[in-house]
Amino acid sequence: MTWDFFELNPFSQATGDWSSHLGWVLYYIEANPALSNTHSKAQKASAATLPFPDDHLDAVLTDPPYYDNVPYAALSDFFYVWLKRSIGDLFPELFATPVVPKTGEAIMEPTRHESGKAAKAFFERLLSESFCEMERVLKPGGVAVIVYAHKTTEGWETMLNGLVEAGLVVTASWPIHTEMKARLRATASAALASSIYMVCRKMEREPLGFWNELQPRIREQVEQKLALFWRQGIAGGDFFISAIGPGMEAFSRYERVETYAGDPVTTGQLLAFIRQVATDFLVRHLLQDASSEAIDQEAQFYLTYRWTYLDNRIPYDDARKIASAEGVNLERLWDRKNGFVRKRGSNVQVRGPHQRDDVEDIRHMVDAMHRACQLWGQGRKQEIAQLLGQTGYGQSGAFWQFCQAVAECLLNGSKEKQLLEGLLMGKDGYIRESAEMAPADEPKAEQPRLFE
Repeated sequence: MTWDFFELNPFSQATGDWSSHLGWVLYYIEANPALSNTHSKAQKASAATLPFPDDHLDAVLTDPPYYDNVPYAALSDFFYVWLKRSIGDLFPELFATPVVPKTGEAIMEPTRHESGKAAKAFFERLLSESFCEMERVLKPGGVAVIVYAHKTTEGWETMLNGLVEAGLVVTASWPIHTEMKARLRATASAALASSIYMVCRKMEREPLGFWNELQPRIREQVEQKLALFWRQGIAGGDFFISAIGPGMEAFSRYERVETYAGDPVTTGQLLAFIRQVATDFLVRHLLQDASSEAIDQEAQFYLTYRWTYLDNRIPYDDARKIASAEGVNLERLWDRKNGFVRKRGSNVQVRGPHQRDDVEDIRHMVDAMHRACQLWGQGRKQEIAQLLGQTGYGQSGAFWQFCQAVAECLLNGSKEKQLLEGLLMGKDGYIRESAEMAPADEPKAEQPRLFE
């Protein structure tokens, strides 16, 4: 985050100025009746101790804190002190403290605890208690809608653990675009554009489900929903996150899930399986014509990363889980001096051809693609056919489709996209010339067929 003045010229005609605010207020007044037969009541209370009796409410709708995303109470201090001066005498119970109370805030904030582990445990406990309270106050068959949008698996695992412990059953889930595409967070990060609406019911659950039997059902349900999301244009990090809800629909119907050997199956294992299903689905749809040739595992990882996160840095653990789903050892990729994966601190970034030194050692499709792009960018086009002929990739339809798929994943203006589009413009010539340069005395080792 770049710290800067946030005040906006109220007459600048930009988003957030006086005229835009006024427009939204007028739009609401015009679209809603002046009188209503309904009434509402606002109460200050903790979500972990709701002021309602058992089996009391038809529905509960909540947008809980997203793990470690936003320090709400700290940010609220700016407004709190001015509100206290202006209307504090009207609501003395809401402004009893000098600043916003923070000790009971349900977020994962390591600075308020002895360690990150303690902060995580605190957040998990409060979230679980809040979900249990929701279950308690709901009538049998009542609906709970939980909105969540955290982009890391760790954040989702924490939320799902709370749902499972509370006994709520997920009956539907929908990704809904809730974020502005032009907002600051979206311009240079892997931020999500969608929030996931998890629709749950208070209902009886089956006592035991077996993981071996659930996996085919979860796969079928997830792939069915992913096909719908694909057609509706859900993309990037939102695509995997959107798959979590459909997977939970089958999993949450049981009080516990075990393997045939009696080992408990955690939500972490469920998320790993859902990620594997989602990445398999993604690669199949991005590379529709690659069934007759091999797409190596490094290329699958590269394509999945690009489609999901573009060229953004992401937490190491999320990158590792994508790699594991593709059967790739992430550490081996960044151990190389000039590899396409770079790890800095706790983050990982997949580098494009323009971010690497000249690639001399071709070990997989990604290296071949990057070297070909580098040669094209340097104007050494005659050497491209030689490279692709010696490696055998020039005659590989899967290689060219991989290059095309990566190019389509990237945003307009991307340097890597420009290099790939330039390379693909000469595709027919490179295929023709590389056939003449392919070594005849050293047949290329047959690659494993990952797509049948």
